[in-house]
Amino acid sequence: MKKKIAIISICVVAALGVGVAYLRGLGFATKTPIPAAEEKPKVAYVEVREMTLRLADLNTEHYIKLDPVLAVRLKAEEETANKLPLVRDRIVTVVTARSSTELTSPAGQRKLKEDLLTELHKDLHDILIDIYFSDYLVE
Repeated sequence: MKKKIAIISICVVAALGVGVAYLRGLGFATKTPIPAAEEKPKVAYVEVREMTLRLADLNTEHYIKLDPVLAVRLKAEEETANKLPLVRDRIVTVVTARSSTELTSPAGQRKLKEDLLTELHKDLHDILIDIYFSDYLVE
C-alpha cells in the first residue's frame, strides 16, 4: 500500500511539473511583469464636408453621398485641416473607381474604409488614426 501511495505521489508531482513547464511556455506563471497597455493618443475629428460623387457603374448612373470624418492626432488637427483639398481629392479618386454594387454591402463599406485609410496614409502618415462616415448613402 505504501508503495502505491509513493508511486501516485511521484506521478502527481511529475504532472504538476509538466503543467507548470507548459504554462511557462505559453507565457503564464512567469515572474516578468505584464507590460502596461499602450496609451491611446488624444484624438481630434476633422470633418471633410459632405461629398456627392458619381460611381463607376457602366449602364446606369449611380451616386454616393458621404460625409467623411477623419480621426487624427490632436496635435496634428491644424495640419490636417490644411491638407483637406488633398484629402478630398484622394477620396474622390478612390470612391469614383467603385460601382454601386461594391459599395452597398457592409463588406464593401469596410473595404472602402480600408482602401481610403491606405491611400490617405501616404500623405498623412501616422497623423491619421481612422476614418468614419457620418453619412453614407448609395443611390
